[in-house]
Amino acid sequence: MSESKEKKTKKVKSTTVKEKAISDVKSAKEIDTNTLVKAEKKGKGKSTSKTLNASLTKKEQKYFRALSRIISVIAKILRVCSMILVPILIVVMIMVPFVFKDIEFNGNIIKFNNAKFILRDDSITLNIGDENYTIADNIKDMDRVLDFFYNNSFGKITAITLLSLGALTVSIIINIYVLQYIEKLFKNFRKNKTPFEIDNCQYIRNIGRIMIIEIIVALIFNVVISLLFKGIEPLNIKTFSITMIIVVYIAYFIFKYGTNMQSEIDTSIYD
Repeated sequence: MSESKEKKTKKVKSTTVKEKAISDVKSAKEIDTNTLVKAEKKGKGKSTSKTLNASLTKKEQKYFRALSRIISVIAKILRVCSMILVPILIVVMIMVPFVFKDIEFNGNIIKFNNAKFILRDDSITLNIGDENYTIADNIKDMDRVLDFFYNNSFGKITAITLLSLGALTVSIIINIYVLQYIEKLFKNFRKNKTPFEIDNCQYIRNIGRIMIIEIIVALIFNVVISLLFKGIEPLNIKTFSITMIIVVYIAYFIFKYGTNMQSEIDTSIYD
């Protein structure tokens, strides 16, 4: 009996030792796992910091955000001023026929009440009674201005003025949207940690699209005017406008590429 008891005691002790060893191994594994998780989280924090600050120093980031703020504020001011200007132009368009009915066109002389505007080869002079005032001097292509008044009647001149004001109003409305997207774009630059975001890509692409629409509208307007009236040449699309559109679309593709790269970096860090 004593031998069997001793055997049982030995078995119990060996089982206890095994269980203790297993629990020690498990606790060691848990400690290692916790250590790894902490190290991984710490590593992630460092990687994120490096990702956000690798390209710009703190001083450069400060200047970048300040400049972005200035540009967004300027865009907002210009947008508000443009929004105020639109109704003023509409009122002027309504008043043009009533004002023009008191204007007389006689060759190179434009008479309005007691005032006379005299158009010469390179200057415009205002005559009021016995007083003469030079309004503009050294005007280039003055012969085209004179041809315009010689070759078009009062009704046509009124119509051209209204169309010109209408085209200007449409152009300002289009530019309001451009300024709005510029304002949003640089506001995002200032607030967010990285400029490479989907919203910014959309803003840049929309700016390019609106610029194309503006050129098309100007082209249509000038073609219509040149076909209906004499003394006005069709629009000569400036190389600068086309270059700006190309630059905007290049910026869009750069930002789209940068956004994709930023997304891949964020995924590799946080996954």
